[in-house]
Amino acid sequence: MSEEGEHRGEPVAVKDFTFANIEAEQAYLGALLYDNSVLEETHWLKPDDFSEDIHGAIFETAVEDIEVGSTVDAITLKTWAQSEEMADLFEKLGGAVYLADLMRDATSPVAAKEYARLIQDLSRRRALYRLGLDLERDLKAYELDVDAMIDSFVDLASGIGSARDDLKRGPTQLTPAQMLERERAEEARGVPRTIPTGLSALDERLMGGLPRQANTFLVGGTGMGKTATATNIAFNAAAAGYRVFFWTREMTNRQMLSRFTCLTAASAGVWLDGASILSDHQTETQAQAAERFKIEFSKMENLLVETQSSMSVQGMRARVRQAAKTLGGLDLIIIDYLGQVGVEGAGGMNKTDQNALVSQTFIELLSQYDAAGLLLGQVTRELKKRDNKRPQLGDAREGARVEDDACTVISPYRPLYWLNQQEPDPADEDAYQDWQAECRAAAGGVEILTLKNRDGPTGIDRFTFGEATGSIGNIPVLQSKGADQSDMMEMDYGQ
Repeated sequence: MSEEGEHRGEPVAVKDFTFANIEAEQAYLGALLYDNSVLEETHWLKPDDFSEDIHGAIFETAVEDIEVGSTVDAITLKTWAQSEEMADLFEKLGGAVYLADLMRDATSPVAAKEYARLIQDLSRRRALYRLGLDLERDLKAYELDVDAMIDSFVDLASGIGSARDDLKRGPTQLTPAQMLERERAEEARGVPRTIPTGLSALDERLMGGLPRQANTFLVGGTGMGKTATATNIAFNAAAAGYRVFFWTREMTNRQMLSRFTCLTAASAGVWLDGASILSDHQTETQAQAAERFKIEFSKMENLLVETQSSMSVQGMRARVRQAAKTLGGLDLIIIDYLGQVGVEGAGGMNKTDQNALVSQTFIELLSQYDAAGLLLGQVTRELKKRDNKRPQLGDAREGARVEDDACTVISPYRPLYWLNQQEPDPADEDAYQDWQAECRAAAGGVEILTLKNRDGPTGIDRFTFGEATGSIGNIPVLQSKGADQSDMMEMDYGQ
């Protein structure tokens, strides 16, 4: 079937059947320029949904600027409107003052969402009408195969569908037969439904690794190793060929490069000191080794890292979309951490509600890109007051709703961190010797607690932890399969 007539704003479709509402487009754009947070509730709208080319161009430019954190209004867009490329279009509307006119007649943010739905609905009607014109023309061409025309029409019509997501999705309401059919199709694609963490005992507990289209909430306190855990998982997944996007505001580019350099070296059986890499006090041998593994790490093409940039909910959508475009898709998305993601137009929302919105948006993105997710969070300060410092479900500072949204909740715990803060008086020889023995047993180790697991058992798994390198390793013979949090046993990590 011909692709002719698929561009927005064709006179025959709009004029004859009035599948356009110029006033709704103007009111929506005015609201967007007046309050940029309108985009958060209408992120599914697209430039091609507007019947007027100039409106589509205003929307596209505004979205690009908003997604990188810029404030967009009539003033900030004036230079763009007066550019050589746009001047003629705006001249027909009275010049750049048209932007100010839009803002003056802006509707409310609530009404803007309804206008956006109307704009999209009319866009789909225009597309269907043009498709009908193509079909009518093709029907008169008797040399064309009818079955081929039907197949083409169905494909094109289904593509119009509900266009609120960047990627097309299949129906979400499925009969048992359709559920089985979808599973068979996924198996035929050969795409693993979990992303291995590279930590054997954890992968076994999670039935293969982090599940796609679901959030794994990684929560931990200061010094417990949550960023180290995320970094190890990212590195292991990327080394296994999976496409990984890692956003962190906690670490600088230099710090992340140091960590990944150490992990690259550790994977080759070489132990580098991350602190030495960051300092200017390396020996010549250390400097040469670090440079060698930095170069080796730089060859990893399926890992994308973004550091120290601010990010909003809308920005998260943009970052993930860009990462998927750069890597040709995504298998794992890591956000370090939830509390650093802002919410536009939060208004009267409390922090718990804002965190819940970030979490829900993150899960939407995971479903949209068929990726596994690792969302980092912090534990409440109340944990420090407890005798048992191991995190429990409900300890997340970000709120119980984030834990409820997650498919899996895991938490790293380093006993040595707390033991070092409980040093007894050396004068009490028995107590001091017992404390030293506990420290030796806990040295070089980290526990990863699975606090929630929809697809399998909860419990504790233990791994080696190189404090200098940030690397987490397996201890095959010492895993405590099925261990319950209430029944902890003393553990010697064999370091």
